[in-house]
Amino acid sequence: MTKAMVTISAKVEEELKKKLQAYGVSLSGVVRKALQDELKRIEEEELKRCLAEASVILKGVEPERIVEVIRRSREERGW
Repeated sequence: MTKAMVTISAKVEEELKKKLQAYGVSLSGVVRKALQDELKRIEEEELKRCLAEASVILKGVEPERIVEVIRRSREERGW
């Protein structure tokens, strides 16, 4: 199945566009990669924030309680 694509636009200086095209640079490829990289950075930052919050919460839980919950979960799944 092919992913649906949308068109976006950006304004750049004409000289920049001409130079990049002269070198055979795929402008859409560069923009696509930059957007993917930015999304990855944002998602990693969000994950770090969530992990920091979870760490604060878990510091208040006794290790024995964590072990108990893990064991019960494994037993329920038949591990």
